[in-house]
Amino acid sequence: MTPATPAPDTGSDSLARWLSDRRDTELVALLRSRPDLVVPPPATMNVLANRARQRASVFRAANDFTTAEFGVIEHWRGSEPSTTG
Repeated sequence: MTPATPAPDTGSDSLARWLSDRRDTELVALLRSRPDLVVPPPATMNVLANRARQRASVFRAANDFTTAEFGVIEHWRGSEPSTTG
């Protein structure tokens, strides 16, 4: 994904829609960096989105993050408006 590509919403339907909007080159880059998402090959973008949201898949992806990258994620998450009352 390019830095200019906005992040998807958190719902699997939103993620599937976001994945569907990616160019082929962006999907190839994603799948090369996340080989756990393609075995077995997903039949639809919904399957791919659901697989990408599974806890084990997220942990595998986060395993390569540096402390600085986690800091950026924590900062970004902290800056989102609260959805609870």
